[in-house]
Amino acid sequence: MTEKIELLNESTGVAPVKKGRRWLVTIAVPGQGSSGYYPEDVLREYGPQAFPPGTKSYFTHESRDPRDQVGNFKDGAFWNDEKGVLQGYLTPFPRFATVLEEAATDVEASIHVESVKDTRTGKVMRLNPNRANTVDLVGFGGLEGSRLEMLVESFAAAAAVSEDTGKETQNVEITKEMWDAQTALITNLGTALSTFVNESKTAAQGVADEAAVNELVEARVEEALASIAEQEAAIDAAEILTVQKESLKAAARKGNDVTADLATAVEIAKEAKKQFAPTPAARTNRFNSGTVVVATESLNGKTDAPKTFTPSGWSKN
Repeated sequence: MTEKIELLNESTGVAPVKKGRRWLVTIAVPGQGSSGYYPEDVLREYGPQAFPPGTKSYFTHESRDPRDQVGNFKDGAFWNDEKGVLQGYLTPFPRFATVLEEAATDVEASIHVESVKDTRTGKVMRLNPNRANTVDLVGFGGLEGSRLEMLVESFAAAAAVSEDTGKETQNVEITKEMWDAQTALITNLGTALSTFVNESKTAAQGVADEAAVNELVEARVEEALASIAEQEAAIDAAEILTVQKESLKAAARKGNDVTADLATAVEIAKEAKKQFAPTPAARTNRFNSGTVVVATESLNGKTDAPKTFTPSGWSKN
């Protein structure tokens, strides 16, 4: 573990609350901040020492001009067991009492404190007493650091590469408390990103599926139409009755295979033609009205000259 003494600037994000003439200030809260990770036991043990009675408060960290001093914490900091935070009562100077009343809800308390921190994990190990430690009032907290930057550094440290072995090693000094706190910082972002990725993949898959389905449907329809056209052509070419053709075409348009039915229809048509076809005209002596008949008579084996006569009693109509 590598420890380093640092001056930390950390905002609580909590506005002071007026209590009579004084203001109750939340000085520090446990958990991940912009400058490091603050364990509860460290704040409880070292907080009152780092911010003893008489601790000063300025407007912004940058100013140490006495004219910018808001007031001081006459009783110093104390640990609030009920709320689990480090707090203190700020007594403002009279000239800033009105300013605080007007701007208190728009400012945050931010500590300026000497600390000992593990540079690999970002964990604050101690808060050192120093007469320059202050609890200042700022317009915007967290400008001195990035929680995401700290998170990245911490995770990088958790999977640090050993210079001696060149192998990836687990940093056993990262506690479950620290891990859970850091994980909580990116839960919402991770969930949102995962949701976006899954929805995008689903949408893309849906588009791909729709295109495939459309292509398949078009191919099937084209195939079906070609089959119908082929069967209708065969039906038209077949020597079958008109009523048979219409019936077979109707079946083909429904997607049915009429090949066997067409063959049967052809046989039926052939048989029907055989049944109803006229026989060859027989030679008959048909007596039509008004017809002159030429008869040849044979007597004694001799053939006489033809005699022509007209049958009597027949109508010429």
